[in-house]
Amino acid sequence: MVLGSVLLTAALKGCQLATDRVAETGLLTSRWFLIGIVAFGLFVGLWLLVGGYPKWTWRVAVLCFGGFGCMPWYKALSGAAFRGRLFRDSHSFGPYRDVTLDGIRRMLVVSGWILAVAFALTEARLAHAQGGSQIMKEMILEAMRSRAERVRSARIEWQEECFDAKGSLLRPDSSDVPAILNAKGLTIPPEDVTYHNQSSLTFDGLKTRFTSVGQYPQEMGLIDREITETFDGQNRRVFKAPNAKRTHPLGRVYSVEAKNKLLSMLQLEPLLQCYRLNHPEMKLFNFDEHDVEDGNSVVDGRRCVLFANRGSTSQGRRHLFWLDPAREFIILRFAKQSGDSIVQQTDFSWTPDSEVGWVLAGWKLSKRDTDGALMHSVTATVTSCTINPSIPESEFVLKFPADTYVDDMSDGPSVNYILRADGHKRMVTLAEREASYEELLNSESGGAAPPIGRRKLSPWLLLANILVVALFVLLIMRHKIVWFHRKRSV
Repeated sequence: MVLGSVLLTAALKGCQLATDRVAETGLLTSRWFLIGIVAFGLFVGLWLLVGGYPKWTWRVAVLCFGGFGCMPWYKALSGAAFRGRLFRDSHSFGPYRDVTLDGIRRMLVVSGWILAVAFALTEARLAHAQGGSQIMKEMILEAMRSRAERVRSARIEWQEECFDAKGSLLRPDSSDVPAILNAKGLTIPPEDVTYHNQSSLTFDGLKTRFTSVGQYPQEMGLIDREITETFDGQNRRVFKAPNAKRTHPLGRVYSVEAKNKLLSMLQLEPLLQCYRLNHPEMKLFNFDEHDVEDGNSVVDGRRCVLFANRGSTSQGRRHLFWLDPAREFIILRFAKQSGDSIVQQTDFSWTPDSEVGWVLAGWKLSKRDTDGALMHSVTATVTSCTINPSIPESEFVLKFPADTYVDDMSDGPSVNYILRADGHKRMVTLAEREASYEELLNSESGGAAPPIGRRKLSPWLLLANILVVALFVLLIMRHKIVWFHRKRSV
């Protein structure tokens, strides 16, 4: 509508200049000046049609329509432009002596221009918002890519204070966990608990090494936990030290196709969001689905840009990022929204760095249920951070200590063995799967298998044997019955 009014006005004014006389009593009434106005109007109309440079479009639209709207009012109040052909002798009416039919027409034109200004400002602001949002999105993604390129490798250590509410990990009435996975009806943890961890992360490109030493809630309460996990770009290896629940060291090796699970660990999510959020090969989110929603949000007194996905994820959630445009769009807050509820929120703190601009100083993560009750929280403080160190390849290859029970799935079906001190693998046969770790450790391969008469028969195998025997008996009986009837008929 605004575009049509601009082009129509320019066309009518051009027609008037071509067919009517011009007074040419000054600059504002000269033919060449009016021709320039017509050309300018056509230029503005075409500019609005193209939609380029939305910020400058808004500025020019304000000046253009403001000037066009003020000019008729100036002429109306001065009275000079309203002395038309209908009333020649109008010297006795002062500045309003020419409010005639021509004056009414001009007043209507003024009102039309005011309405056009309102529409122009609205449309220009919308164009500015849409164009500006796209430009802002490109700036955000470029800042993320630039940070990932500058932080090629890192060694980071931090301390955690964790809280888990009663039943937050596992409870009998949980809708998130199938009943078969909690057949014992456990509540983990049995009470609200607070515990501490000391963790570290080393990465170089796609390669990662994560270590955490501390405690973890189980059905019997808090237990000690020490875990190390590596990904060398091909295989993922995990080592868990013995504790109160498992008395032997455990190692696992996953296949080449196995995904690097470090990318999905909640414990590492804040660090990966800060340094690998838009990494070409480690993208945690599909930012094609994200847009700038608000450029004037405030987090901790700083103006932020709200960057969020347009629709819900497959889990019915939205991902929201509050980014600081004054500090290279670093993340100040991240949240996961389910419906109208924020079910997870992470607040970040940063410190300046001469090499990469800003490095993470700490974070506070909280998870809540849809009713707002706190289920889990982590307050982390970074104690050491080295950016772009030289890291040997061997650091990303996890070597299991002696006597580790290893579950190796790197080459297809699972293979179990105990790693001896000399590197020899004490293979665990299928018949030894029921043997204890101590029996396996103190014997050679196959030596821990129970005697045939004492071996435990699997209930499923027993049921299968019974069904086979029953089927065999039924077939024999059917054959006998058929043979008997044939003999009688003869």
